[in-house]
Amino acid sequence: MQICTFCGGHILPRTSTCPSCGQTLVAPSQPPPTTPYPLPPAYQSNMYAPLTTPYPKPPVAAAPRLLKSTTVLLVALALVCMVSGIGLIFYAEVVDPAQLRAQATATVQAIQISNAHGVATMQAQATSNAQAYAAATATTQAQAQATATAGQGLYQHATSGVPALSETLTAPTNSNWDTYSLANGDGCIFAGNALNANITQAHFYLPCFAQSTNFANFALEVQVRIVKGNEGGIIFRANNSASQFYIFRISQDGTYELLLSKDSKHSSAVAEDVSPFIHTQPNQPNTLTIIAQQSRISLYVNHHFLTTSNDTSYQAGQIGIFAGDNGNATLVAFSNLRVWNL
Repeated sequence: MQICTFCGGHILPRTSTCPSCGQTLVAPSQPPPTTPYPLPPAYQSNMYAPLTTPYPKPPVAAAPRLLKSTTVLLVALALVCMVSGIGLIFYAEVVDPAQLRAQATATVQAIQISNAHGVATMQAQATSNAQAYAAATATTQAQAQATATAGQGLYQHATSGVPALSETLTAPTNSNWDTYSLANGDGCIFAGNALNANITQAHFYLPCFAQSTNFANFALEVQVRIVKGNEGGIIFRANNSASQFYIFRISQDGTYELLLSKDSKHSSAVAEDVSPFIHTQPNQPNTLTIIAQQSRISLYVNHHFLTTSNDTSYQAGQIGIFAGDNGNATLVAFSNLRVWNL
């Protein structure tokens, strides 16, 4: 008997229909051969095998006898070769070395002269390059000094008049500063004789706008204390509803940056650098100043000129302050704000 593959019931060998499940059975195929397929023959190469039979040696012919006249001729040739050999030895030992020494001396002298000319040329080129570098460096330094001098002169002129706006930032004013406090502590509040911006969300910044302000060409100065955390600064020429404005920020690592905010998620750097004039100790005050005239924006820290940039993106708008968390919860206190119209 065989076993039905559909239900496992036993059926007779010649029955084509299973009595248990009624399925029609197909005759099983022949079982595979027990002997595997033969392997192809292995190819055995004899190219590296030694020869079993060596090549046959050629027959050795008997040496012919020399005639007497041939012997005399050979002796004469031998004498000629001896005389020629002596001449060659004399040339090789006496004449040729002298010529070689003379040629070598001339070659060495030529090389020395060439090297001397090459060294002189390189020295002249190096001197010329050094002089050109020194001149370029002096020119760059002179230009930088002139720019710094002009920047300091601009600062003195722009901040010498009567401010159009002067606030201690110890309490709310007519500028209508944003003031709020979130459950996690983030927000803008007047406390400790300053306007405080606090942010605890990593890689976020928190702005506080003076909603009733609008300045185009002006000089703005404010005292900034990074109580803890990373960075803080000034916002100007702002359109609060569109998140479009400039930011002048300083960081606890001594860097500063002028940023162009295009919306709430995108900004680009207009200028950035490191300044030794930035106080980097926590809670140490830094005085930030911006002078904006049309497309020209000049930056200052602690009354020292930093840089001037040109950008035409925004022409006027609100002012504000901000705190930035670059990986550390940040609290920044602002006080003594002044703005001069230009």
